Amino acid sequence: VQSCLQAGSRCLGVVVWDFYDKYSWVPETFAGQGGATLFNDTLEAKAAYHAVVEALQGKKCTVC
Repeated sequence: VQSCLQAGSRCLGVVVWDFYDKYSWVPETFAGQGGATLFNDTLEAKAAYHAVVEALQGKKCTVC
């Protein structure tokens, strides 16, 4: 997200790997890597979500 913001109008978007961990394909493909989503199985925001919010607010990431 930070890189996209720095790219300005050249950035076309940001990709997230599904909505929440319950439906993530990542653990089956890359064992031990977690769900790679912004929300956990119970839809609680994960550190990645907070990092995205901070980047969009122009703050330095505190969870990275």
